[in-house]
Amino acid sequence: MLVSIHDTDYTIITLRGDGISDLLHEIADMNGIRFNSTNYYYNIMEMDFDTDFADVSHLNYSGSCKFTEYLGGEIKDMFDIPDRRGLERWESWDRNVEEIRQTVQEAGGYTPTP
Repeated sequence: MLVSIHDTDYTIITLRGDGISDLLHEIADMNGIRFNSTNYYYNIMEMDFDTDFADVSHLNYSGSCKFTEYLGGEIKDMFDIPDRRGLERWESWDRNVEEIRQTVQEAGGYTPTP
């Protein structure tokens, strides 16, 4: 899977197309690789340019959670990856997720759904 995440100016991409994404898509097709330009999926991710970006080109915590959820779903659809949450061997990951969730919630920030 080839993922393009290089331009956050959705308005410009929508109006003029995106030559870089077009070229990457062409290269991916020639090599039998699935291509995903996330620039066209901001609505699906429910990305809000006023609240999900730290600046004009970097996601903040809430934006990164939305992007990660979207990309994780795309990867899960492509590959058979088991859900290891709740397994004893992966308990430290579960604990870390809860610690981060609690810290963000205490700070009054975005809390993604589990």
